[in-house]
Amino acid sequence: MKRVITVVVIMAVSLSYLACSKGDRKSPELSKSDTGIYKEESAEKIISAYDLLDVFHKNKVQAEKTYTGKSVEVSGVVTYKGPDIHSLPSIELSDSKTGSSYVLCVFPSYDSMNKLSVGDKVSVSGEFHILGTDDWVVLKQCRII
Repeated sequence: MKRVITVVVIMAVSLSYLACSKGDRKSPELSKSDTGIYKEESAEKIISAYDLLDVFHKNKVQAEKTYTGKSVEVSGVVTYKGPDIHSLPSIELSDSKTGSSYVLCVFPSYDSMNKLSVGDKVSVSGEFHILGTDDWVVLKQCRII
């Protein structure tokens, strides 16, 4: 009888330990329209330029709450390289070389984007700034990743 009680107690402790340890793990959830690439366990993702703009089209208020003041990693094809309307170094990203631009990435200097050319596929990290009146997502302090 003592052995049975000991085995039951050990099993109960083991099961409760397993249940607790599983609760600490967070698995990323992908939505149907999510084409981002998950990295290791951090669940940070790279989102395409088109998909990032689409998030704002679907629910601008929620998207601004989600992204304001946060770093965003976005990928796309460079459709323009040069100064933006404020003469700051920037690139525009689309889903294709001849497609419409969806994201404006502003860099701290031209040196940080020297190696890029129109038509290059690139991933960029930058801080979300605004959804511009021209219907572009604007990222500042960008860097190539």
